[in-house]
Amino acid sequence: MGNGGLMQDDDTNKENEGYDTALQIIHHTARDWTCGAMTCRDETIGWIVRAIIEYSKSGGVHNHNGGNEDLLRVLVPGAGLGRLAYDISTCRDLIEKNNGVIPIVEANDSSVTMIFSAQNVLKMLQTHQQQQGQVEQVATIFPFLSDPQINRKRFEMETFPDEAAI
Repeated sequence: MGNGGLMQDDDTNKENEGYDTALQIIHHTARDWTCGAMTCRDETIGWIVRAIIEYSKSGGVHNHNGGNEDLLRVLVPGAGLGRLAYDISTCRDLIEKNNGVIPIVEANDSSVTMIFSAQNVLKMLQTHQQQQGQVEQVATIFPFLSDPQINRKRFEMETFPDEAAI
């Protein structure tokens, strides 16, 4: 198991190097859900969200539900920790500014570990929204702790989810 549930005969380093490792979860969490990676996210996720907004403005969205709202169905394969799916589903430019387009987003991933981790981050966000920000629902990680090459940042911590998500 590992890297999408498939293990090859010579895959002896699954626990150390695979997609399902704790180290990968930390790296994905740091990239997808912390303030420190906002620039990286804008370069990797932001352009996709902007392209979807442009697509919906150009008339690519059609009324499929028989009501007044237009539904925009989006599939996010290989969603990892789900930040792209979250950003699309909560995009105010689609929902409010674009005549009430409702994004229906389905995210999937081949890694049960990633799906479980994404579910927990989304539960944190949901709890925060249900309590209307009364309770601070954040966690702390040290994304560079395992990298001895980055000594100056090694013990810097990041909190997640970031303020843009909350």
